[in-house]
Amino acid sequence: MAFQKEAEKIYPPFEEWIKTQNLPKRTPKQKKVIEDKFNSKLKKLLKFYSKQSTEQYLLYLKWKEVQKKLPKYSQKDIAWVKKLIWKPKDSKNYRGDFRRIYPELILCGNDFEIEGRDVFNQSTTFDYGEKDNLLKHWRILRLIVSRAADDGAVGRQFRYIVRDRDTKKYLGIICISSDMVDTSQRNIRIGLPKNFRKLNTLGLGMNVTANGQTIVPTDIFGKYFLGGKLMALLCLSKEVCSQWKQIYGDTLIGVTTTSLYGNENNRLTQYDNLTPYWSNCGQTTGDTPYKLPSELEEEYRKLLLEHYPQEYYRHFIKGMRETKKRAGQWWLKHIGIKESSNQPRGVYYSRIYKESDEYFRKIIKIFEEVCIKEKVYKKIKVKKELKSIITVKKEKITEVLKNKLWNKTLERMNKELTPDDKLTPAFDNSISALTNYWKYGLKGDTQVLPENTKLSTILRRGGIKMKDDEIEKQIKQIGKKQFYKKYQIQITLGKTKLQKDLGMLKGNVDSNNDKYNKELELRDTYDGLANLTYEEIKKQYV
Repeated sequence: MAFQKEAEKIYPPFEEWIKTQNLPKRTPKQKKVIEDKFNSKLKKLLKFYSKQSTEQYLLYLKWKEVQKKLPKYSQKDIAWVKKLIWKPKDSKNYRGDFRRIYPELILCGNDFEIEGRDVFNQSTTFDYGEKDNLLKHWRILRLIVSRAADDGAVGRQFRYIVRDRDTKKYLGIICISSDMVDTSQRNIRIGLPKNFRKLNTLGLGMNVTANGQTIVPTDIFGKYFLGGKLMALLCLSKEVCSQWKQIYGDTLIGVTTTSLYGNENNRLTQYDNLTPYWSNCGQTTGDTPYKLPSELEEEYRKLLLEHYPQEYYRHFIKGMRETKKRAGQWWLKHIGIKESSNQPRGVYYSRIYKESDEYFRKIIKIFEEVCIKEKVYKKIKVKKELKSIITVKKEKITEVLKNKLWNKTLERMNKELTPDDKLTPAFDNSISALTNYWKYGLKGDTQVLPENTKLSTILRRGGIKMKDDEIEKQIKQIGKKQFYKKYQIQITLGKTKLQKDLGMLKGNVDSNNDKYNKELELRDTYDGLANLTYEEIKKQYV
């Protein structure tokens, strides 16, 4: 096992950085006039936000994002990406098209090469530079397909385009990023100790878990073929886990995500009913402050730099997670605004291994012991209750100190943690297995088929192309029973009645004749928002 810590960015000390900034000199009175003018505009917009429903508020943010970002791309590029979005060939006869979909993950936007296997299980080397405009395509898709505005991500991030293997058309996009620390609902389910946040302040990272920051299907695929569920499953695939290990050196043991909306009124999300892959951890409190609107972003960043340079340095130079969000929260607190957006979100967590929780808790225990030994942290009893205390001043918790603590932790982790090959997978996370689950559920493809149906035909309906001689060779090697188990296909032949797994796609198709017997309803992508008023948008999209 070889754990590695990703390279730390080296920041100039604040005292050196501030000397390079040519900041205007203003009196306290001049500063107050400028801030009051800005705060008046901000409060007016926040009052408008408070009158919007959750859907309207998110749509408003999306509208502003499209207006701001769409001009960055040429109409030719946008048209080309739209042309590459998957849709059935026949808009009237399409209910069985899901059988011919076999997804592949295309990693884009990172400038490196790794060894791996292609969709035909052949050894190959992948070059993940920005060739073929993949990163540009990802960003355009993120802008015109996702309902949520993109706040970006700081730290680790893998951006994937999910593409149909045969047609090369786009099914959706995924971004796997550094995990969220302050997700109490998830932390409680894992059994993380209450002092976890204090240890995180000293440099304990969430390097063995990740965040499904963007999990979005293209419109038709999502609406008619449960595309969001397939995207959610693919976040947990062997490809993602192996690339996380190869690039960062850490074993990926879990993935967290949040839904766009909460679970009020028993509202289901694309992550529900995906047992054993995703677990529902409840929902957030919804106490998150409103986001500072994009139309005021440049103004408040300039204001922060000129009037509060230390805060600007802390948020935008040192590159905190969720930089814009946290800087906005600081400003709202600074001017005494306590209103929250009151938008709870569902929290979901996936354990890649059966030992995932124990594995994570072991890392925390090791890090805590290192901190105690280095005398930067201790536990004391206060009225019979054990409390944890950081024993160094805030300004002394430097990157140098964090690196020292983490490197000592890594030495012990290499010796004490369970090796990867000894961990027990919680489920089969090969792309073929995840795809078959999305199509047929745990029962597999249980449709009635003629007794003389070839196995190659059955596999092809599940999205797997395999020649007859390849099938015979595998069956001779592992036996017919194991062959069926390997591809998660359970076939009912002859007169056996059709069984339905209503939770997944085939059951959904079979039980919704009214929906699937109608012609496809096509809706334009979100780039169309740019030419509409907000009132027109609400009528069309809410």
